[in-house]
Amino acid sequence: MKLITRMLAAVGVVALAVLIINTASAGASKVIDAYDRQQASEKAMIDEHKLYLASRDDDFYVTDPIDSFDQEAYEASEQYKTARHANQFIAKAYGRE
Repeated sequence: MKLITRMLAAVGVVALAVLIINTASAGASKVIDAYDRQQASEKAMIDEHKLYLASRDDDFYVTDPIDSFDQEAYEASEQYKTARHANQFIAKAYGRE
């Protein structure tokens, strides 16, 4: 009787170990799948942003690093005026006029 009890206990322990391993494997699989979906989503967002950058109109920016920097054109641009206004606003906010 003790032998049967011990064998049943051993079978129960092995069955419990198999259940734990299967549960851990399924959990790891779900985590890996979620990570892969997140990576695919981020890659899609990066690709979409690259397409946006390739299709936008760069005439607004006068400080294109490929071309030479034109100080006079920059100071006459809307970009300069906006930056100057923002810097003045921040300076006033911090008391550095």
